[in-house]
Amino acid sequence: MSWMTGVRARLRELIRRGDAEQRMAEEIAFHLEMETCRHRELGCDPAEARRRALVAFGGVERHKEASRDGRRIPFLEEFARDLRFALRSLAKAPVFAGTAVLTLALGVGASTAVFGLVSATLLRPLPFPEAERLVTLYQQREAPGVESRASRWSYPEFTALRATTATVAQLAAFYADDVNLSGAAGEPVRVRVEMVSASYLVALGVRPLLGRGFLPHEDSIAGSHPVAVLGAAVWERDFGADSAVIGRPIVVNGVPLTVVGVMPVAFRGLTGGAELWIPHAMAPAVYYADHLTSDQHFLTVIGRLHRGATMERARAELAVTGARAVAAAHDASGDGGAARWTPTLVSLDEARRDPSDVRAQLVLAGAVSFVLLIAAVNLSGLLLARTVARAGEMAVRVALGASRRRVVQQAVVESGIIAVIGGTLGVVLAAGGLGLLAWFAPPVVIGGSGPFAQLDPFAAPAVDWRVAAFAGSLALGAGLLAGVVPAMRITRGDLARSLKLGARGSSAGVGSLRRPTLLSGAAVAQVACALVLLVGAGVLLQNFHRLSNLESGVRGANVVSFRVSAPERRYGGAAAASLLERLLARVERVPGVLSASVGRCLPSLDCSSTMLYRAGESTDDAPIVGRHYVGPDHFRTLGIALRHGRGLTTADRADAPRVAVINETAARRFWPGEDPIGKRIWFGSGGGFASPDSLTEIVGVVADVRYGAPGSAVEPDVYTSYHQFAWPTTMVIVRSSGNPLALVPALRRAVADVDPALPIYDVRTVAERDAEGVARERFATVALVLFATLGMLLASVGVYGVMTYSVVQRRRELGIRMALGCSPAAVQRLVIRQGLVLAATGAAIGLTLSVGLTRGLSSLIVAANTAEPLILVAVTLILLSVTLVTCYLPARSAARVDPVRTLAAE
Repeated sequence: MSWMTGVRARLRELIRRGDAEQRMAEEIAFHLEMETCRHRELGCDPAEARRRALVAFGGVERHKEASRDGRRIPFLEEFARDLRFALRSLAKAPVFAGTAVLTLALGVGASTAVFGLVSATLLRPLPFPEAERLVTLYQQREAPGVESRASRWSYPEFTALRATTATVAQLAAFYADDVNLSGAAGEPVRVRVEMVSASYLVALGVRPLLGRGFLPHEDSIAGSHPVAVLGAAVWERDFGADSAVIGRPIVVNGVPLTVVGVMPVAFRGLTGGAELWIPHAMAPAVYYADHLTSDQHFLTVIGRLHRGATMERARAELAVTGARAVAAAHDASGDGGAARWTPTLVSLDEARRDPSDVRAQLVLAGAVSFVLLIAAVNLSGLLLARTVARAGEMAVRVALGASRRRVVQQAVVESGIIAVIGGTLGVVLAAGGLGLLAWFAPPVVIGGSGPFAQLDPFAAPAVDWRVAAFAGSLALGAGLLAGVVPAMRITRGDLARSLKLGARGSSAGVGSLRRPTLLSGAAVAQVACALVLLVGAGVLLQNFHRLSNLESGVRGANVVSFRVSAPERRYGGAAAASLLERLLARVERVPGVLSASVGRCLPSLDCSSTMLYRAGESTDDAPIVGRHYVGPDHFRTLGIALRHGRGLTTADRADAPRVAVINETAARRFWPGEDPIGKRIWFGSGGGFASPDSLTEIVGVVADVRYGAPGSAVEPDVYTSYHQFAWPTTMVIVRSSGNPLALVPALRRAVADVDPALPIYDVRTVAERDAEGVARERFATVALVLFATLGMLLASVGVYGVMTYSVVQRRRELGIRMALGCSPAAVQRLVIRQGLVLAATGAAIGLTLSVGLTRGLSSLIVAANTAEPLILVAVTLILLSVTLVTCYLPARSAARVDPVRTLAAE
């Protein structure tokens, strides 16, 4: 056996230098076969013959590798040795290492970015002490024949509720609005204010940065304590961050207030954008004249559970004592009727999660999981191809005495290095991706948008320890799993056969549909996942196109709108109508203005609503309708068609009979088969509840306008003249003869001519507001299209790698085919056909999975349809075309195989 000693010595030298020469691998395979045959001739069965051949070939070295001077090598030294070997091995294959790292980084980065968005909404705790005790209270209105709905609170209801709760402490109410603030410089600016109870900051556990919060007596008597707390932004902008600001005066809507505190920079209220806080007792003077007695439901109520109290106990108490208090408040206001109001509560953490936003995030998370799966399968295919290519090397190591554990451990260390580098790069990409999400995503996706989901700033995505831990776990899990499976597979097979495969090449490592392997399975899985993503992107594109092209009912070209908010303290009652009349008259004199109107709503915006009561009918089941306070030229300005009767005119003034115009939906729903002209109605707000003074006659019917969310159903709407139902906070709508934005400076001067202390804000064209209305759908569509594109690119890279490896492994076979007369074109077709068969199989699987995906999208995305056959055919053709291009390059390389050189090498 002297030849074996020489072979071992030569092989040890080759391994030490890191070489893997093909001839040596062939020689070792040959001698292993001879040794196996010799033992079989001696009467051993095949398994025993192979075992004895391996022992004879490498038994001595196995002992020497496992020990040193009779002692086992320490694990850390063994790991360090594997680490150095893996780094050298990757350095010798920079293309493979770079491709593997980038593939993993893209999958981990995309997944981590979306996880950061989901984590901020679902996992990040609220930034308040003992946040688990914070709750939000609301009430369910249930009436015969009317769908149950959640409602906020009126101030009388809140007062009655506050006196009855025992399990909820520090009950506080708040609502947000915009006010005109004159600070140290005296120039009016528009800021967001929260009108709050004195216990608001105490309930949240937030301490002012300077000064103090509100005292209980400052929220007890209307108008008796003119105090305010500044936000950090106002403090820095208007007072230069002066610490002596406490006690300084400010003017809010013309009312002087004294600064008593400054809030921390990170706190902007539960509404997410507050810069000023004022106690409820000052609200009548600053904003709403009837705030403390109004029966309108505009207050959000929060509280903190007593220590030891549970949510179930609090709900049970509210169902009894709270219900009695609320019923008494409704009876006192005359709003009892047959409706039943049931108070309840949820945790503040749960309340911030708007269901529609969670659904949008789940769609993104599901989409990015496919991208991660493609990246993981791609990485596994790369590592498997590399492992198969190194099968001879691994088999030689086993023959020289390396245990299977050591070979697998080396593969794990190598894939672990790829995982660490790829995961680190993925976190960097995720940080950039989160910044892109924060910039690109509309606020309705990043934070809550519902009436009880008012914690937007706390849901802003950021890279925190949860995101970093997720990225690390994802990278290590995907990298290690992708490395272990190929190593376990290749070391489990026939050693001599592995040596032959590594030396001569074969198609066995790639496989086909008839003989599937991990590599062929990886290619099929990547194509299937990519097609699922493409189908989902196609469905959302179709849905977005449909929503963007829905007829809103108005002609928005050359129409611009802006808001003005005059203080009701100065412009209440008839003064509001006079202000709006002067404002419209001055705006219409601006050159280029064709017509102008006022209103509180446009398509894609949330509108004012009220209860509609019909004369001569029961008030128990009064429906909710949209309420619009508009000017005489409103329908002409927005291009709303008049269907029946007449519109509003300048003669419909405060001293004239009250009139209203309804839309076609209201006419069909409330007076089916009847002529609504001449019918008399009144409203639950504006002029008194159920008062003869508020009776209004219907004089016209106009075409439907689609207000609210895109794709939502048209609801009943009622239009009244601002002269008869005046409201000083409104939107001015202007139709121009040219570019409406060019008129904005002149419009600003026109408003200043009427009242210099009245700033305009929220200036946008109707087209811009329509675009904002589909912002959620646009974000989800663009994000899914990007993920689908990334998935398709990763899948094409994976298929390209598999086919390239297939050509390398089959070089000998292809050379023989060409030597026997096969043309280069036929070889090209052979390789392309193999790739297309794998892609077609993956596409078939992907189409099957897409059926379930589109059904899920239709339940998660409002108004989303299932995939049409045209979408399925289109995305399949796109994917197969990309695969065809991907397979062409390896096929061209296969056609250039020189049969003479290939056979000579054999």
